[in-house]
Amino acid sequence: MGSESQLDAIAFGAGGDAWAVGASGQLDVDSQTLAEHWTGRSWTVVPTPNPAGADSAHLLDVAAIGADDVLAVGHWVPHGSAAFEPLVERWDGAAWSVVATPTPPGGVATLEAVAARSPRDVWVVGSSSAGTLTEHWDGAAWTIVPSPNAGVAGNILEGVAAVASNDVWAAGSFLDGSLFQHPLLEHWDGTRWSIAPLPSTRPGSGLFGVAAVASNDVWAVGFEGPGNSTALIEHWDGSAWRIVPSPAVFGSALVSVAAISSADVWAVGAFINSQHQLQPLAEHWDGASWATTPTPTVGTESRFLGVAATSRAAVAVGWIQFFPASPQTLAEVHLPG
Repeated sequence: MGSESQLDAIAFGAGGDAWAVGASGQLDVDSQTLAEHWTGRSWTVVPTPNPAGADSAHLLDVAAIGADDVLAVGHWVPHGSAAFEPLVERWDGAAWSVVATPTPPGGVATLEAVAARSPRDVWVVGSSSAGTLTEHWDGAAWTIVPSPNAGVAGNILEGVAAVASNDVWAAGSFLDGSLFQHPLLEHWDGTRWSIAPLPSTRPGSGLFGVAAVASNDVWAVGFEGPGNSTALIEHWDGSAWRIVPSPAVFGSALVSVAAISSADVWAVGAFINSQHQLQPLAEHWDGASWATTPTPTVGTESRFLGVAATSRAAVAVGWIQFFPASPQTLAEVHLPG
């Protein structure tokens, strides 16, 4: 079968290069952190460490601050344990290294997403045994910042987008008293995190990714269920969140979104085809409506897990499988025109 590998997220650098991160090996059993670098001409695997004493580790998101300052976040599993612990790694222009971060109450935690406005203003979000987890880097130290929980369990933040130092959004989900999943959006106003009111959705729904164009132009994506889910897209216009219609694709979910301008937004994920196989899904907003963008059909199954975009190109990453071989990394590019 061979070793499996996948890319969970991608971020463009200022020079047209890009970093993609994920994991290789049996995920969360004996996996190794994975980072690949796009120079503009080719991809190269760049060595990354696992924390000392780790049975496995996994990078879930990445943010490129500068050529010598790239942050990746995720989780790792200590030897002999089954519990996640938070993981931050940094590229300094020469090598990746593990960065020490605060230990959340209870110790068990994962970091799902990172957003960096500058080397002195970085947010990471995820979950811990206490619920939602948000941490901030001010250029000198990491600090756990209190964030609210919306439900009785399952509170998790899986995406984050920073507009300004006093305007940050985090997206995720929570479980109600009947253990049904619901979307969750939280906002940082420079002083505290608060839960944002959202439109009603069917029980069994959630949000994964969030991206911002401006303070009055923010997108969040996920799925609405239960059962045969459909993609869920929500938009913030500066005063309220509302659901925006998107193509009705059977068994679909969107997990990542990248916003270039008010008329150029990409969202990616996966759907289930008529043969009950996972296939990649890409949708584009042109300022008026969302439309599905065709993607190459290769492999037995495949899916997108992350997307990054500029005015020059959109790149989606994830995994692809040619059964019975193990899943391998996938990257697809969409060029304008």
